[in-house]
Parts: sequence; structure tokens; C-alpha cells
Amino acid sequence: MSAIYTIRPDGAGERLLVAEAAEPAWSPDGEWIAFTSARDEHGATCFHECYPSGELYLARADGSGIRRLTHNEADDRSPAWSPDGSEIAFVSDRSGRRTHENEIWVIGRDGSGLRRLTANSVWDLDPAWSPAG
Repeated sequence: MSAIYTIRPDGAGERLLVAEAAEPAWSPDGEWIAFTSARDEHGATCFHECYPSGELYLARADGSGIRRLTHNEADDRSPAWSPDGSEIAFVSDRSGRRTHENEIWVIGRDGSGLRRLTANSVWDLDPAWSPAG
């Protein structure tokens, strides 16, 4: 089971922020953490023969205010914030769980404006934004 912790540079002060969470991405303003989790309201997610389904979540920098951004049977993962903090790019196999056609998608930090950015025959992984110029 994975979790998100903070720790001081000297190795002291370890603090759990979010349990059952992976792939943390801090917002540009440092106020939020986007992360991936396979949790649901019962603490676990299981679709189609119990394959876990990652979803995107947000939490405040102190671990409070956890909010789910995506709701589907696809595996959503690898969040990356836009430079202005308004959107989050991520990888999803929404095009076909059985074929695992990983594409890049974008969603607003409020969960609105979902859109697909890539559509091709190769896996698109690990999105990153160009710094604001």
C-alpha cells in the first residue's frame, strides 16, 4: 500500500499526508497535491475481474480536503499540473481497458473540461508541461 508523506531535508519530521495514494504532483502554487489512488467510498476499487482502476484526486497541501477528479473504469494516472495550475494532464486507457491504449488527457482542477489530447497507436506516457514563458 502506498502513501504520500512529507519530510524535512534533514530526514526528520516524517508526516503522512494521504494514505492509499501514489504519484503525487504538487500544484505550482504549492497549495494542492494531485495524486492517483485506486480507492472508492469503501476504500477499494475493483472493476472487471478485479483489475484495479486508478483515479485522480486532489488534496490540500496538508492532506485535507481530498476530492476525486475522475470517475470511470479506466486507469487514470501520472498527473502533471499546467504551469498556471488551472489544469492537470494525465495518462488514461479510456480508449479501451483491454487494449491498454494509453493516451494523454487534460482535466480542469475543478474536474471540468475533460478532453483528450492524443489519439494514436503508441502508448503516450508521463505527460509534462512546458514552463510558462
